Amino acid sequence: MLLLTSILLVSFGVFSSATDDVICKERRTSHCFSEDVTIEFPDSEEALDKLCPIILPTIKCVSDYQKKCPHIINLPVGMDENLDDIYVLLVEICDKDSELNKGLSTHLPCIEKNIQGHVAACEPMVKEALEEMTSDLNLDWDSEDVLKNDEDRAKYICAKEALDMSCFVASASVKCGEEAAEISGSIIDRFGVLDVLCPENIRDDIKALVALVQPLMELGIAAEEMVSEIK
Repeated sequence: MLLLTSILLVSFGVFSSATDDVICKERRTSHCFSEDVTIEFPDSEEALDKLCPIILPTIKCVSDYQKKCPHIINLPVGMDENLDDIYVLLVEICDKDSELNKGLSTHLPCIEKNIQGHVAACEPMVKEALEEMTSDLNLDWDSEDVLKNDEDRAKYICAKEALDMSCFVASASVKCGEEAAEISGSIIDRFGVLDVLCPENIRDDIKALVALVQPLMELGIAAEEMVSEIK
């Protein structure tokens, strides 16, 4: 989830008309991002309307920078190939006539609150579920609880991120309703974070395992909500 929100929570940037050599001598952050503008995840339709003119040129700038300076940019493996798809998704989110914009705008206040409380609500559940899943993933640990090889490390990171996103959707379902959960899940899927983080040979297995865990997460979050209301 951190990777997903980090893409959204960026500052304003516009790609310039300078030559490739000049562009590539600049760092991506200084070229595409400005310290003068800081933004937060939108909590209303009005906030989303203000965010769109900021986020769209920024993602376009990062994508263009990657194409002009592939030897410079440092993105997670596969994310550079996904930037164009992310831009298309954000254009749809920002299109006032799109069903995605209309649905998201309706639920933004609750989704934003869900993001704010995400770590506290999900971190314990993700940790517990991850411990349960390690046997299914056949991970090889040494005596200091460190993964022994890169392949197992990739499995672990994939499973952790998948569980984190699943918990976020489960939390949205409990706190904001099924439509908000469907919208959240759809956006997460289209961002393609798991396609970037997860080795192709285990991607489907991870998603299947996580799908089994999500109903339990919803029950856990619902129970916590009930306890919170009683207090």
